[in-house]
Amino acid sequence: MVLNGMRLANGSPDVDLRKSALQELLDSRTLTFDELRLLKAHFDKPMLCCDFITKLPVEILELILQHVSLDDYIAMFCVSRVWRGKLFSENVCASMLRLHFPATWEREYVPLDDLSKKAYFEKIGTLLPSLCLKRQRRLSGKYHSMAFYSFENDSGERPRWVEFGLWSDEQEPFQYKNGRVAIMDHDYCIVVNNLRSHVSMRYTEEHRRAFGAWVLTDSYLVVYVDRPRPRFLAWPLDQEADPISIYLESTIQLLVASGNRVVFSSYTNDLGLFIWYIGQTVQNMHSPTWMTSSFRLTGLIFHPTDQQRLYVFYQPFYILEHERKVQFETSLHIQEYNHVIPQKMWFQPFASSCGAEYSGDEDQVQFIIEPMDDNGLVSIRSPGKHIPCDENGACMKLPPCDHDNREMSRRWIFTSFNILTGEFKTHANHVRDIPWQHVHDSSELFHLVWRDQTIITQPNLPNMSRLIAVNSCGTQHRHISRNLEKASPSYIGFNYQKTGTAFVFDDLHSITHPTGERAEGIRDSVERYWGDDDFLVWSDENGYIVWSFDETTTLPKRWSHNIGP
Repeated sequence: MVLNGMRLANGSPDVDLRKSALQELLDSRTLTFDELRLLKAHFDKPMLCCDFITKLPVEILELILQHVSLDDYIAMFCVSRVWRGKLFSENVCASMLRLHFPATWEREYVPLDDLSKKAYFEKIGTLLPSLCLKRQRRLSGKYHSMAFYSFENDSGERPRWVEFGLWSDEQEPFQYKNGRVAIMDHDYCIVVNNLRSHVSMRYTEEHRRAFGAWVLTDSYLVVYVDRPRPRFLAWPLDQEADPISIYLESTIQLLVASGNRVVFSSYTNDLGLFIWYIGQTVQNMHSPTWMTSSFRLTGLIFHPTDQQRLYVFYQPFYILEHERKVQFETSLHIQEYNHVIPQKMWFQPFASSCGAEYSGDEDQVQFIIEPMDDNGLVSIRSPGKHIPCDENGACMKLPPCDHDNREMSRRWIFTSFNILTGEFKTHANHVRDIPWQHVHDSSELFHLVWRDQTIITQPNLPNMSRLIAVNSCGTQHRHISRNLEKASPSYIGFNYQKTGTAFVFDDLHSITHPTGERAEGIRDSVERYWGDDDFLVWSDENGYIVWSFDETTTLPKRWSHNIGP
């Protein structure tokens, strides 16, 4: 009442007098300690009636949101109806979609004509929140549905393993890509199941000739057949049609495929690369000028939106004699291709993060290169703790650790490379601190790393196996599964503060092995992981489990892969 009476002659509040009176009240001993705490608690709350967000021009709000994490952006939805109106405006949504979902933006919006772009903008206020919430559910393990699909074959044969890829390893008879799973049921037949449309298709060569290496892309099933003449077969996945076929001049190694692009090398020269744009002719990719026989091919990554761009990763076999005084252990040469022409190249030395000295007698480290999102981020992993360094061996700084155990020797370390910006970055997590975890260096290579979250299995438990998601140090994901808060012995040690654990899925083997029996042998015990923002897939020798995070998709009922002759 006193403040309300402090007005000027024209009836407006006397701001200076009110401010002076308030300052005098706060400085005096009139207010008790509890009253001061009450005032502080009140002013710590957001003052929605006069907050600056609602008054900012959209152009300035867009610039501010460029520096806001996706988690914070999602949290802002819940502040008030006025905030939601601002945050869901067309221009703000378009800006956030370009920033956090660039692949979706380039794939869905950029190719549209002006009329279609206008219609797209009208629904963007619904599209962006759904994408944000789906990614949030994925990072916290809040799946919409789950199903198990068993491997069954009425001929009683085991699915066939074939030699494939950069490491000349045996390719397992199962792949996942963009909502589809593919199973090699016989050596001449592959089944592709669409988790969204529930359509199951089988693919065989007309004479049932045995398949060699094969790759499932988001558009095609690509298969190599070497008899009677080497050739590729590419079946379009979105329509029922005969395969597109092309004969090859010699025996080849199928390396990688994406969309309508297939990259392979000659069986006798794995450094000579060829690319086949499905439906066109094979073209020879020009070797970079610095290339010599002392390099080996380590990985190939396609640009997420530009069909013409490809990134090839090379490693030297050894350190040359005149370079023995260098302080780094190995290096990566990353060559960008525009169609078949070499463009920009990056050179990056790597050294052990533990400071181990390089010895010429040691086996050279070979990296595994895999995408870790759909926006051009690539994970670079090795059995050791190798991270980028300068030519003097000084390692790149590791990310800060926000967990209880900050001991360097216990952290699992890997590197990322952004093909859009050319930036290298180090990552670390605490997968080695998971209770009862028996991880060997070789098994760490098969982890799924997606958006700075590592998916692993905790093996060697009595009649149980857990699928565990661990966040990297410094990522500060807010949305952690509630099951980690349970005061249950089953979850001892699975807390975010200690290990960065985001969520745990229990009893995998009770689902895939209902009788409690497991197949013997190292090959049969190997487990694999696939995933993206929509689905997470885990498989072993009996079948595979799918977790769906897309509320618009209902997983199909259990099917049996009885597709024998």
